[in-house]
Amino acid sequence: MATTIGLRRRSRGRCGGTIVGAAAVVAHARGGLVAEVNQVNQPESVRVRLRTRLSAQDARVLDETLAWYADVRSRQAGVTLLVEGLLIDWLAEATGQNRAAVVQRLALAVERLLPPE
Repeated sequence: MATTIGLRRRSRGRCGGTIVGAAAVVAHARGGLVAEVNQVNQPESVRVRLRTRLSAQDARVLDETLAWYADVRSRQAGVTLLVEGLLIDWLAEATGQNRAAVVQRLALAVERLLPPE
């Protein structure tokens, strides 16, 4: 017996605008940031056909669990972006630099630490 369930797969697109695209983050930091993150992290629906003895109730529970997990990960990304923005603002204030200089320095440091793709 085959059971078809809907799984959610996170988009393979990068959300990575936290450092290099900090101007966009700043523009949305006070209100629209979480909505933007949710839009970027909106999972795509994928149909999967399982050839197993998975009951309809188990399939429903699995589908709901995966949807819940995708929602939690999206919220987590939003909170992370918000915290990053606050920390950058506080560092700029503490050092007397403007926010753009702090973001640029951070972006260059991260670029040096990460291997090229």
